[in-house]
Amino acid sequence: MATLEKIRSKSVILFVIIIVALLAFILGDFLTSGRTYFGTGDKMIEANGAQVKLNDLNAFREKQGERKGDPDQINQQDLNSLLVQKLFDKEYEDLGINITDSELSQAMIYNGEVQQFIGSLGQAFGLAPAYDEASMTQNIAAVLERLKAPQKYQIPAEEAQRYLAIWRGIEDNVENSLRQQLYSMLINGLYTPNNVDAQAIYDGETIRNIDIVMIPSASIADEDITVTDEDIKAVWEKNKSKFAVKGGDKRSISYIVQQVAPSDDDYADADAAVVKMVAALQNDTLSLAPANADSRFLTQRQSVTKAQLNARYQGANCSRSFKKLVDSAAYAGKTMIVQSIPGSYYTIGKIMGIEQKIDSVTYSQLMFDDAALTDSLMNIAKATQTWDSLKLDNAMAMGNQEISLLSVTNPAIAKLLGETPVGETVLYSDSIQGQQLNMLIRVDKRPAPVSVFDLARIDYVVEPSGATRSKISGEFRNYVGNNASTQTFVDNAEKAGYNVQQTLVSAGTANIAGLPSTRALVKFAMDGKTGKVSPVVESKVRQSQTPTQNIPAIFQPVQPAEQEYLVAIALGNEYDDYVAWNDPVVRQRLEREATNLKKAEKIAETYKAQANDLQALATAAKTTVITAQPFAFNSTNYPAEFGAAIVKTAKGALTETIVTPYGVYVAKVNNISEPAMKFEDSRDMYMQQFSRMFMPLAGNGLINALLNGEEVKNHSLNFVAGFDD
Repeated sequence: MATLEKIRSKSVILFVIIIVALLAFILGDFLTSGRTYFGTGDKMIEANGAQVKLNDLNAFREKQGERKGDPDQINQQDLNSLLVQKLFDKEYEDLGINITDSELSQAMIYNGEVQQFIGSLGQAFGLAPAYDEASMTQNIAAVLERLKAPQKYQIPAEEAQRYLAIWRGIEDNVENSLRQQLYSMLINGLYTPNNVDAQAIYDGETIRNIDIVMIPSASIADEDITVTDEDIKAVWEKNKSKFAVKGGDKRSISYIVQQVAPSDDDYADADAAVVKMVAALQNDTLSLAPANADSRFLTQRQSVTKAQLNARYQGANCSRSFKKLVDSAAYAGKTMIVQSIPGSYYTIGKIMGIEQKIDSVTYSQLMFDDAALTDSLMNIAKATQTWDSLKLDNAMAMGNQEISLLSVTNPAIAKLLGETPVGETVLYSDSIQGQQLNMLIRVDKRPAPVSVFDLARIDYVVEPSGATRSKISGEFRNYVGNNASTQTFVDNAEKAGYNVQQTLVSAGTANIAGLPSTRALVKFAMDGKTGKVSPVVESKVRQSQTPTQNIPAIFQPVQPAEQEYLVAIALGNEYDDYVAWNDPVVRQRLEREATNLKKAEKIAETYKAQANDLQALATAAKTTVITAQPFAFNSTNYPAEFGAAIVKTAKGALTETIVTPYGVYVAKVNNISEPAMKFEDSRDMYMQQFSRMFMPLAGNGLINALLNGEEVKNHSLNFVAGFDD
């Protein structure tokens, strides 16, 4: 009681303490949250008044469906696509560009995606193909009517909703396409080239016939040249615009990617395991028990015909190897290695049996939902020779279909197709996901039995063992832990057997070195301080082989092992204007160009006395004169310095000595062939030509126009969990 009295007497003080604590908690959230309070909220990327929010991205991804690849890479691509669309939408709204319902409907009729969508569903719904505007309009209306009233037409509701969502997506695509066309017409209509633009086209069509002597920089060894920091800085200054930072801050990083690959012991163990398995399967003649009992081996089994074995499947070397196995065996149980890539995988083949079977049949079928229609449809089917000609509102007919009985997974269907007398019509009924399905089936043709081989395929994919993984991971983590600064991380790598690489990252960088699951390292780079080294991140990549159509599963390529990598980064400087000349990301390239320039300068000085005579220059440099080379001002085969020198050289004259990072050039202009029509007489024609060649709304020009000088602000790292989160 005394304690309670004390609490009551101090209630005002307690209240104050609680309020202060609560305020401290809220203030802490204000200061640490990048999203909830003073941060960017749910905005993921924005520019020039357009923004993409988290819900926008989620809705877009749901509409796109499942896609293969690195999710972070896909996210960044989607964010960029959505931002461009948002910028377009804002521009359309500002300019009052809208598409009416009638304009959209008219465009949909002639859209290829619409025609494919309606044609596919129309066939499934038993509609006649559309060959003109009127019939396409009718089919669109009929398909949409069925999708909007699925119960009436006995269509699964979920399936109808899925198709309606696809239809709405197509509508959006067509509408956006129409709006962009109008926008392009509007902007391009306002664009008028000037005399300088037209002159550029005219100059580009002027052809000069030249002779050239070129002495490459590579003719001088690197060790004969000394390059200073001043030389490197001079190259950087000359090309400074190439190193401008755009689209937000960028961080220079050094990184190491260490693959977790099988060791020599792992390869030796794989060889031994496969040899042992072949012997076990040969001893156990008609069984796969040894392979099924060993989890390192993947087993599959399939029946194939002699014709399939003889087929030269493109890219399916395994089929030819199985053919050799069959040709070499007069009895079941024969086992051998049919395919292998050392250090990657082994494939063992085994003949489980050989028998005579009916391989395929040709049949016709009539599908319908309402069982009450069975008798009437049976009478129609029996009276009709070619079911393809049947046009029924309540059933879908397909005729002259050939199917391999070896690929039919439904035993009842396989039995029916294999045993029903040719020409006899029978009823087959089944329920698929609660939906009743009835089929009338008629076997039209059944060939004689052929030899069918029951084959087994046993794959062994070589992967690093647990011991190998532990060794590689332990050594790499120790290295990163013992070299916790950028300087030591880089300086000690080569001695430890690691290869350091450099790159620049920004908030919009999806990953490091193209490896999935490394987006957290990007966040670490953009949030961290120069000199810090990240924790180690694991990344796994599976380069799945896509199955090839019309090739039996047993002959498909082996699925390779999942590639495993360990990644760590060390932070260099952060830049918001230009990447510095001495940053490791650019220094090596600048140093190479500076070295090549000094080589070229040395070459020019060495042959200065011969520069006024092409043949004398070629003889002295132990090279040849390249004769009769046509040169246009817009040619991309020569350095820019070369083009500039050629254009200002008169007919019959030699150029000055042209020094470039690629080497030294001297050329003689033999002839100048100007366009047949003089510029003064055809100014308007060249202006029109410029308009066609240099549309203002193309590539980066379009994006820059939409951005209107504003930078893209990518906030998506706020939605990535960091190492300390």
